[in-house]
Amino acid sequence: MDGGASTEPVYEIGSPVFPKITIQLDNNYYKGKQFVIEAKNTSSKNRYIQSATLNGQPLNRFWFYHSELVKGGELVLVMGPEPNMQWGIEGGLPHKYDMEPIVTSPYVTTPEKIFLNEAIVSMTCDTQGTEIYYTLDGSEPDKNSKQYKAPFTINSTTSVKMLAYKGAKVSLPATAIFKKTRLGQPINLGKLDPGLQYDYYAGTFRSVLDFEGMEPEKSGISDNFTIDPKEKEVFFGFKYKGYIKIPKDGLYTFYLASNDGSKIYLADQILIDNDGLHPAVERSKTIGLKAGIYPIVGKYFQEGGSNLLKVKWKGPGIVKEEIPASVLFH
Repeated sequence: MDGGASTEPVYEIGSPVFPKITIQLDNNYYKGKQFVIEAKNTSSKNRYIQSATLNGQPLNRFWFYHSELVKGGELVLVMGPEPNMQWGIEGGLPHKYDMEPIVTSPYVTTPEKIFLNEAIVSMTCDTQGTEIYYTLDGSEPDKNSKQYKAPFTINSTTSVKMLAYKGAKVSLPATAIFKKTRLGQPINLGKLDPGLQYDYYAGTFRSVLDFEGMEPEKSGISDNFTIDPKEKEVFFGFKYKGYIKIPKDGLYTFYLASNDGSKIYLADQILIDNDGLHPAVERSKTIGLKAGIYPIVGKYFQEGGSNLLKVKWKGPGIVKEEIPASVLFH
């Protein structure tokens, strides 16, 4: 079947499994009482359609309309051991895709929309031969707006709105928001020891908030955001607390992947919220940071199924990797 999503849904005919079946039609929805499919001479050897009739009339196409089925009636297939190369060759394909193609929405190809000083905006449209018009002041673009010719530079938080035209056709509008950010400020601390402090909790949780205020089953120091100290595979939670050393000024992207829920806080602010019951999901956020020490807190819980917790980063001179133990302290 074509999924029933077209304006005229159809059924395609293949080799039958049963000699005869009867489909009872629900009269709350359909006028017909039943639709019968009968396969004459069918067997493991006779699996090729030789001929067919639909409600007594010859059917020489390999499909029929859903509207014909719901009226009720009978489809009879005559089976044989070899393909009949002359059956099913009439009627062509059930659908013709003769609609005029649409103009797809343009989009920004700049990979990062968070910047410190300036950002280069580049855009494109997947429909060939289009002209893209855009605005930077929040107004809706049209053909009187500035036409995109080449990448350009912005140096403040900007909402880029775009439209694509091809002749008289126009795309749906699109928007990309570029945000200028400042570098976060580190804190001054004395001597720090390697590793993160952790508290381990046991229980049935639906959120990392569920074990707030509970007495931990145990506490200790871990090299990084690991769940290795767990005592069972399900129904547990962790809270990690410590400091992270940012090596250079710049933009850093943090990634939090977990199954089930997790959160990361940096400098006492929520950085990534990946909380709740869900399969393995990774979320990320980019921020600007000055080199130095920042407080960091991680929370994680696992209910049933498999467990996963990965905290990664990338930044100046750092490809995406798990945050190494060498920059985590307590």
